[in-house]
Order: sequence, then C-alpha cells, then structure tokens
Amino acid sequence: MKFLAVVLSSSILVACGGGGSGGPASSTAGPSTDGSSTTGSSTTGSSTTGSSTTGSSTSGSSTSGSSTSGSSPPAVSPASPELAKYEGAWQENCVDHLRFTKTFIATGSSTFSVATKEEYFDNADCTGAVVATGSYGVPDENVQYAPALAASVTLPTGENITADVNPATSVYAVATFSITGSGVKSTELIGTTLYARIEYTGGYVTPPHPALNGQTTQGALLLRNDELLALVPIVGFTNSFKVLHRYAR
Repeated sequence: MKFLAVVLSSSILVACGGGGSGGPASSTAGPSTDGSSTTGSSTTGSSTTGSSTTGSSTSGSSTSGSSTSGSSPPAVSPASPELAKYEGAWQENCVDHLRFTKTFIATGSSTFSVATKEEYFDNADCTGAVVATGSYGVPDENVQYAPALAASVTLPTGENITADVNPATSVYAVATFSITGSGVKSTELIGTTLYARIEYTGGYVTPPHPALNGQTTQGALLLRNDELLALVPIVGFTNSFKVLHRYAR
C-alpha cells in the first residue's frame, strides 16, 4: 500500500512561517484561489378597445404588445486592470492521484477571495474517476493586494530573476475541512485536524487536513509564461521572494 503525506502549507499566496534562504522552493501542495448574470426586463403592451356609435357598431381591434427579454451581458469584474489577470480557476500539476484547483474571485478593485478544491483520481496521473473531492466549504482566504513592485524572485530551478510582483496580505477563514466521494472509506477528526482514508486503484492515502484558524500571512503573485506563481518572502531580504506553488489555466 502506498501512503501519501500531504502537508498543509500556505494557500495560493503564502505559507505560515514565511520563506527560508534564497534557494529554490519545492512545489508543495497547499491546502487547501463568477460573475453575476443580468437579465433584461419583460415589457407587455396594453389592450385597446374601440367605441360603439349609433347606426353601426364598430369594435376596435385588440392589440397585445410582444414580450421582450433583454440579453445577459457578461458581468463586469470589479478588479483593477492590473489584477484582473489573476481571476478565474487555476490548477496545480497532478501529484500521485491528487490535483488542487484554486479559484480567484474579485471582491473589489484590489481584493480577492480564494477558494481551494482538491480532487483525488482513481489513476496516479489524475485520469479516470474522481474518487474524492474536498474543500473548506468557504473561500480559504480573503486577500488584499498592493501595487506592483520590482522584486527578486527565485524560481524552482534556482534561477534568480527580477520581475514586477503584486504583494499581498492574506487573511484565512476559520473553517474545518470536509471530503466526500466513493473513495472516502473513513474519516476521523483529531482535535481540529481531519484524517480521511481515501482509496483508489492500487492503494490508499490518509492525509491530514488541519482547520483554518484565521491567521494572517504575507506573500505575492507573479504571472509569468502563462503560469501563476505563488510566492513567499525570503527571510532577511527586502523585496525577495521564492516560488511556493505553480498553477496553470
């Protein structure tokens, strides 16, 4: 039987405890970042009846107005042009049956909510049936972004680049994890950490999912080569970050 240890690191933006040295960060799976529809109004015409005169009886015709439905224009995002590029769903690479999806929804010009979904697949390459789906049931984080600044970024390869990043302050929700699906064979809550035995073809895993406790963390985002890079600060250095997670559309 194969065991998979899933460590709850930061969510899409940052990890508790910050970064380490200037070396490359490993891409460790995090815990577990819909516009409204507008409907046109319906308009109905009035009915008109003609009057009757002496000698001949004349009846006016009855006219009914047609019902007109307005089109549904796309919802306008409140995000600033600088941050709108981060909106939507982003997926991390599959790792041994497991894939994370982060969904970013703008709640203001510089604020986003971030929700995490994790899925376990029957096959190790994340194909086949989804045997378990888990989340915290609410957005994991509410994030406030600052204007872009030039920073030093250490990539997973160890290469250092200079890039404009969007620093962020993230406030986590207070919530516990839940998971369901045909592969979930048992669950146990120890303190505020949920353990679930998840079975798939050829094995199973029992990952821990600690509760979110409302902590505040710091980090940054960078969009580079169509990848969303979640960054954490490098301790002891100003405006220096390393990559914690990588996501793609």
